[in-house]
Amino acid sequence: MQKTGYLVIWLLLLQLGGRAGQIGYLWSFDDLRSKSDLVVIAAVVATRDIGIRTVINELQPPFPVVELNTQFKIVSVVKGTSSGEMLVLRHYRLDTDRLRGGVVNAARPLDFTTNGSAIEYLLFLKRDAGEIFVPTSGQVFPGDSVFALRKAG
Repeated sequence: MQKTGYLVIWLLLLQLGGRAGQIGYLWSFDDLRSKSDLVVIAAVVATRDIGIRTVINELQPPFPVVELNTQFKIVSVVKGTSSGEMLVLRHYRLDTDRLRGGVVNAARPLDFTTNGSAIEYLLFLKRDAGEIFVPTSGQVFPGDSVFALRKAG
Protein backbone atom coordinates (compact mmCIF):
# COMPACT_ATOMS: atom_id res chain seq x y z
CA MET A 1 0.00 0.00 0.00
CA GLN A 2 2.85 2.37 0.83
CA LYS A 3 4.43 1.80 -2.61
CA THR A 4 1.14 2.74 -4.28
CA GLY A 5 1.06 6.02 -2.34
CA TYR A 6 4.62 6.86 -3.44
CA LEU A 7 3.75 6.00 -7.04
CA VAL A 8 0.71 8.32 -7.00
CA ILE A 9 2.76 11.19 -5.52
CA TRP A 10 5.54 10.60 -8.07
CA LEU A 11 3.04 10.64 -10.97
CA LEU A 12 1.45 13.87 -9.70
CA LEU A 13 4.85 15.54 -9.39
CA LEU A 14 5.76 14.34 -12.87
CA GLN A 15 2.61 15.94 -14.29
CA LEU A 16 3.22 19.24 -12.49
CA GLY A 17 6.83 19.41 -13.67
CA GLY A 18 5.86 20.65 -17.13
CA ARG A 19 3.59 23.44 -15.93
CA ALA A 20 4.58 27.07 -16.19
CA GLY A 21 3.48 29.87 -13.92
CA GLN A 22 4.13 33.55 -13.63
CA ILE A 23 5.35 35.47 -10.66
CA GLY A 24 4.91 39.21 -10.70
CA TYR A 25 7.07 41.84 -9.11
CA LEU A 26 5.62 43.30 -5.92
CA TRP A 27 5.53 47.01 -6.78
CA SER A 28 5.65 49.57 -3.99
CA PHE A 29 4.34 53.10 -4.57
CA ASP A 30 7.94 54.37 -4.31
CA ASP A 31 9.04 51.92 -7.04
CA LEU A 32 6.14 52.90 -9.28
CA ARG A 33 6.72 56.63 -8.76
CA SER A 34 10.46 56.48 -9.35
CA LYS A 35 10.21 54.33 -12.51
CA SER A 36 7.28 56.27 -14.03
CA ASP A 37 7.63 59.09 -16.55
CA LEU A 38 4.14 60.35 -15.73
CA VAL A 39 1.91 59.90 -12.68
CA VAL A 40 -1.59 61.35 -13.02
CA ILE A 41 -5.10 61.23 -11.71
CA ALA A 42 -7.35 60.93 -14.76
CA ALA A 43 -10.85 60.03 -15.90
CA VAL A 44 -11.68 57.64 -18.75
CA VAL A 45 -13.07 59.26 -21.89
CA ALA A 46 -13.25 56.23 -24.21
CA THR A 47 -11.62 52.90 -25.01
CA ARG A 48 -11.01 51.95 -28.64
CA ASP A 49 -10.16 48.51 -30.00
CA ILE A 50 -7.32 49.29 -32.43
CA GLY A 51 -7.50 45.81 -33.98
CA ILE A 52 -3.73 45.29 -34.05
CA ARG A 53 -3.04 41.65 -33.21
CA THR A 54 0.22 40.92 -31.43
CA VAL A 55 1.62 38.78 -28.63
CA ILE A 56 2.98 39.43 -25.16
CA ASN A 57 6.45 37.91 -25.39
CA GLU A 58 7.10 38.09 -21.63
CA LEU A 59 4.88 35.03 -21.28
CA GLN A 60 5.87 31.62 -22.63
CA PRO A 61 4.41 30.57 -24.90
CA PRO A 62 3.78 34.10 -26.25
CA PHE A 63 0.27 35.23 -25.34
CA PRO A 64 -2.06 36.41 -28.19
CA VAL A 65 -3.62 39.83 -27.59
CA VAL A 66 -5.35 42.70 -29.41
CA GLU A 67 -4.29 46.30 -28.81
CA LEU A 68 -6.63 48.75 -27.09
CA ASN A 69 -6.17 52.49 -26.59
CA THR A 70 -7.94 54.21 -23.72
CA GLN A 71 -8.13 57.99 -23.76
CA PHE A 72 -8.05 59.77 -20.40
CA LYS A 73 -8.78 63.35 -19.37
CA ILE A 74 -6.07 64.43 -16.94
CA VAL A 75 -7.45 65.79 -13.66
CA SER A 76 -4.13 66.28 -11.86
CA VAL A 77 -0.46 65.65 -12.63
CA VAL A 78 1.47 64.15 -9.72
CA LYS A 79 4.80 63.61 -11.52
CA GLY A 80 6.11 64.52 -14.96
CA THR A 81 4.67 66.71 -17.66
CA SER A 82 1.97 66.16 -20.24
CA SER A 83 1.64 68.14 -23.46
CA GLY A 84 -2.11 68.50 -23.06
CA GLU A 85 -5.11 67.70 -20.94
CA MET A 86 -5.60 64.27 -22.55
CA LEU A 87 -3.45 61.14 -22.75
CA VAL A 88 -3.69 57.73 -24.41
CA LEU A 89 -2.89 54.48 -22.60
CA ARG A 90 -1.95 51.44 -24.71
CA HIS A 91 -3.03 48.13 -23.21
CA TYR A 92 -4.31 44.78 -24.47
CA ARG A 93 -7.18 42.34 -24.33
CA LEU A 94 -7.13 38.59 -24.85
CA ASP A 95 -7.32 37.56 -28.53
CA THR A 96 -9.86 34.75 -28.23
CA ASP A 97 -9.69 34.01 -31.98
CA ARG A 98 -6.05 32.93 -31.77
CA LEU A 99 -6.12 31.30 -28.36
CA ARG A 100 -6.06 27.53 -28.30
CA GLY A 101 -7.55 25.78 -25.31
CA GLY A 102 -8.29 27.28 -21.92
CA VAL A 103 -6.43 30.01 -20.11
CA VAL A 104 -4.91 29.52 -16.68
CA ASN A 105 -2.62 32.04 -15.01
CA ALA A 106 -2.65 34.43 -17.99
CA ALA A 107 -1.93 38.13 -18.33
CA ARG A 108 -4.49 40.26 -16.51
CA PRO A 109 -6.08 42.81 -18.85
CA LEU A 110 -7.23 46.24 -17.72
CA ASP A 111 -10.98 46.86 -17.60
CA PHE A 112 -12.22 50.45 -17.50
CA THR A 113 -15.96 49.74 -17.52
CA THR A 114 -17.47 51.73 -14.67
CA ASN A 115 -21.09 50.52 -14.65
CA GLY A 116 -22.33 54.09 -14.37
CA SER A 117 -20.30 55.10 -11.32
CA ALA A 118 -17.92 58.05 -11.64
CA ILE A 119 -14.37 56.79 -11.24
CA GLU A 120 -11.01 58.44 -11.63
CA TYR A 121 -7.75 56.51 -11.77
CA LEU A 122 -4.30 57.00 -10.34
CA LEU A 123 -2.05 56.00 -13.26
CA PHE A 124 1.68 55.22 -13.13
CA LEU A 125 2.86 55.42 -16.74
CA LYS A 126 5.92 55.18 -18.97
CA ARG A 127 6.10 57.14 -22.21
CA ASP A 128 6.02 54.82 -25.22
CA ALA A 129 5.75 56.54 -28.61
CA GLY A 130 4.88 60.23 -28.77
CA GLU A 131 1.92 60.89 -26.51
CA ILE A 132 1.07 57.22 -26.00
CA PHE A 133 1.78 55.73 -22.60
CA VAL A 134 2.01 52.19 -21.22
CA PRO A 135 1.67 50.89 -17.64
CA THR A 136 4.92 51.19 -15.68
CA SER A 137 4.45 47.63 -14.39
CA GLY A 138 4.30 46.26 -17.96
CA GLN A 139 1.62 44.50 -19.97
CA VAL A 140 1.60 41.18 -18.06
CA PHE A 141 0.50 42.84 -14.81
CA PRO A 142 -0.78 46.26 -16.00
CA GLY A 143 -3.20 46.54 -13.08
CA ASP A 144 -0.25 47.05 -10.74
CA SER A 145 0.05 50.55 -12.28
CA VAL A 146 -3.65 51.48 -12.31
CA PHE A 147 -5.69 52.26 -9.19
CA ALA A 148 -9.39 53.15 -9.20
CA LEU A 149 -10.33 56.18 -7.08
CA ARG A 150 -13.98 56.64 -6.23
CA LYS A 151 -15.16 60.25 -6.44
CA ALA A 152 -16.46 61.68 -3.20
CA GLY A 153 -20.07 62.71 -3.13
